[in-house]
Amino acid sequence: GAERVYWDAAPVIRGSDGLLALRERRRPLSELAAARTTFQVGKVRTTLSLATGGTYNRIEGLPILFGPLLEWRPSSQALARLDLRGILRTAGSADDLGDFGYVARADLRFLGKTEFGVGGRIYSEVNPIEDHPFPGSESGWSAFLLQRDYRDYFERQGVGGLAYFQPHPVWRFEFSMRRDAERSVRATDPWSIFRNSDRWRPNPLIDDGHYFSTGLQVVYDTRNDPDRPTTGWIIRANLEHSTSDDIAPVALPAVVRPQPSTGGGYATDRLSLDVRRYSRLAPALQVNARLRADGWVAGDRL
Repeated sequence: GAERVYWDAAPVIRGSDGLLALRERRRPLSELAAARTTFQVGKVRTTLSLATGGTYNRIEGLPILFGPLLEWRPSSQALARLDLRGILRTAGSADDLGDFGYVARADLRFLGKTEFGVGGRIYSEVNPIEDHPFPGSESGWSAFLLQRDYRDYFERQGVGGLAYFQPHPVWRFEFSMRRDAERSVRATDPWSIFRNSDRWRPNPLIDDGHYFSTGLQVVYDTRNDPDRPTTGWIIRANLEHSTSDDIAPVALPAVVRPQPSTGGGYATDRLSLDVRRYSRLAPALQVNARLRADGWVAGDRL
């Protein structure tokens, strides 16, 4: 017969009378400051949430996300989602950045042995220029406690779409397109526990302008559990091509980057590679390894 797999343990506990009763799941730290309620009408399930939406930083302070998530299952083989989120920037705004942002996503998936789907999003958000080498939690706690923010940020407004195809559970191919208006933002003065009287490190400028980007991503994933893997590989490769005809480039030394033309014709190619291996050698011993590479491969220099 058909095999059904449930990744999580059943949320029950046996009482003194020998009967099973529901128990409350242990919530991760990221959900302790979240409020969420879910209800269903027909085949549409709605989740209303209010939660912290990212990393504490010197641009937004602690971003708060709020809004509904609507999920519709017309059949067991199809799933449609509409996710509407507002972003409240608790640090107050600098002159060039508003107090609110937003992210709206919609996607349609067709499940089965061969899975595929399409999606789109519109957004006005603050993003890190790079999300490594520090994880978001480390950078956020450092900013909140010690007024040391190790990431740099820019504002991005735009629209994008993607289509993906998964012919086998371990293979996934994704094609995406987006058009962004990107611009520099200044650091504000959010509160921190220690060193609150110090000045935050200035946020660097970026090449302001409109960018049109196309990307191709290939994922190979043999992990036994995507959320808490103990065995398997995941290899993720992403190639992105970006162009712009109206950038306002930041002046940099020629040894860092030749000055791009402001009259148009800017184009660059970027490659990202993430390879991870999880190996469980014994019930109490696990060895993991990771290699990440990311950078410019062709066209105008980043």
